[in-house]
Amino acid sequence: GAVGTAVLGAAFASLTWPRHLITWSGWIDNAWHMAQLRADKAGEQLARALSQRLQGHRPVSLVGFGMGARLILRCLLSLAQLGPAGKGIVETAVCMGTPYAASPEEWGEASSVCGYRLVNAYCEHDWVLGFIYRGSDLIKNVAGLQAVSGPVEERPPPDATHTHTHTHATTTT
Repeated sequence: GAVGTAVLGAAFASLTWPRHLITWSGWIDNAWHMAQLRADKAGEQLARALSQRLQGHRPVSLVGFGMGARLILRCLLSLAQLGPAGKGIVETAVCMGTPYAASPEEWGEASSVCGYRLVNAYCEHDWVLGFIYRGSDLIKNVAGLQAVSGPVEERPPPDATHTHTHTHATTTT
């Protein structure tokens, strides 16, 4: 009777929330994956433009947050593939909250083309980056959440910076 209907209704209601989560996770993953692909391609294009010395023969500094930081890292890796021709173009690169694996080999390779330094600015408490990146790529070691071993300058945030949006707000003002 009424008790059975209430129990059955509660059971169906409990199944509705996971269905909505699944729907949202598919949308987040798709949008996130597209943003990663576009950042990677834009990084390769930036490397190509920089290697043509369209900016003249002055070294450049690159600063990026989030997908912009991923773009910079991919640019540096593309410049590294050029060998000696890719060196000396970028003086300093600062990557903040980078949604990229914390691979010492790749970060070392990226650092090799920087004339002065490559900085990994990370925030261990960035739950947005942790949830989305780890959820979509299933990679535990994320550069935007931890230090990267190797010839990379590490910059943890000041004690007051605890979240993704706070890190962005403090770096853009």
